[in-house]
Amino acid sequence: MSYKIAIGSNDNKSVNQHFGTCEGFGIYIVDDNGGYKYSEYRKTAASCGTGEGHDEKMQNSVNALADCRIVLINQAGPCAVMKLNAAGIQFLAVSGNIDQILPRLIVYLKKQNKQF
Repeated sequence: MSYKIAIGSNDNKSVNQHFGTCEGFGIYIVDDNGGYKYSEYRKTAASCGTGEGHDEKMQNSVNALADCRIVLINQAGPCAVMKLNAAGIQFLAVSGNIDQILPRLIVYLKKQNKQF
């Protein structure tokens, strides 16, 4: 079985974006054997701020990630976390190199016996 992880990155090398200012997410496919590969980039609109359309933009970003099980992002506000959780998407705040984070995440999930 495989599942998708969305990563907020502006360089496709590191997790370094805030959910509200992120303009797109790299989507990675992770398999049960611990392998992963880059799949696609999904463009979203930055939603941070209190201006008109803020909630709609944030919900659109969450909707764009609806088929992902986990979002790795540097930081997210409580509203974004609430919307992600409501959509069944787990949020993890991390930073660093994607190729170092993903293998550690996979090991962690296996130890926790997480089934996706």
